[in-house]
Amino acid sequence: MKTIPRQMKSLYVKNKPLIIVILFVMTVFLTLLTACRDNSNDNVFKEAEQTIENMFLIREDGEYHLQITVRGDFLQPIAKMSIYEKDGMLREVIIEPKDNVNNRISQIFLLTESKEILLFHNAKEYILIENDLPHVDIIPYVSLSKTGRGFDFFNGKNLPFIEYEEETTFLGSLFYRYFVENNEVVGVHILNDSDAKGEVIFLLFEDRVDDEIFTVPEDYKELSDISEITPQW
Repeated sequence: MKTIPRQMKSLYVKNKPLIIVILFVMTVFLTLLTACRDNSNDNVFKEAEQTIENMFLIREDGEYHLQITVRGDFLQPIAKMSIYEKDGMLREVIIEPKDNVNNRISQIFLLTESKEILLFHNAKEYILIENDLPHVDIIPYVSLSKTGRGFDFFNGKNLPFIEYEEETTFLGSLFYRYFVENNEVVGVHILNDSDAKGEVIFLLFEDRVDDEIFTVPEDYKELSDISEITPQW
């Protein structure tokens, strides 16, 4: 077995107090560094949660415009959507992946009247439908419970998120990770218990909506039955 040379042992004994001080200072420094990092992350998460909650409040007030891109299983975009809400009316404009505006389909939900207007822009036709079914929000903001927080990659960036859980009848528990960057909600990862379901990228969010959004163009023809719709493709 090798032994420590006498000179090195003597040097160690001579400088032992200094070595102990250095080790102590390094331990304190690393502890403080970890604490500072934890405090910094706490502030990041608090700011992120406040930003998300502010967005929830704006949507709860019932007047907003949200423009999103929806991706399935984090792959290619499925569609672009513009969602408007104001005065008990909700409109969703669905644009096809190739951004062909003429082939888009719009829905105007008259929430207080349990009615829906379905617009086919390519054919310039629309139909009024009695609809007693509740509207399903692709990005819910009510009846959610906060379940976690952390960092993850969203749209190519490592960003903080706050995770919320929604209990659904048919899909079980769904988890929504709301991501924040520069005090703005930039999107959501939607997951279930087993795997990722999709990604929603926020392109625009504002709290003002023009009344014209809920007006059917005058040159659109009203249909009396869904079977009368002109084929769109």
